[in-house]
Amino acid sequence: MFKGLFGNRSQRHYARGIEQFDDGLLSEAIESFEEAIAIDPDGPDAALARFYRADAQARIGTECLERGDWQGALDRFDAALADHSQFPDLHLQRAMALMIGDDPLAAERAA
Repeated sequence: MFKGLFGNRSQRHYARGIEQFDDGLLSEAIESFEEAIAIDPDGPDAALARFYRADAQARIGTECLERGDWQGALDRFDAALADHSQFPDLHLQRAMALMIGDDPLAAERAA
């Protein structure tokens, strides 16, 4: 009965992650999404949590790239691609990080 009124634990973590994401607290949002996924990996919130986790990782990766932290960007883009490998923009951003990191051959293979 109370589960229907207050939502399950996965939903609460997912909802908190969305609030944090909307507030620009991307690292905190990632943690909340990970908690939601861990609680119910096959539940209805897990797919959305993975999507927003990937988006948050990509945004942090872009911030790293803008600061010249190509390794940090690469790590974040790889994390985002682990959730959503079909997004071409993530592959392009990863290739840009490799170019900045002076690995043009790897960048060419990644693009």
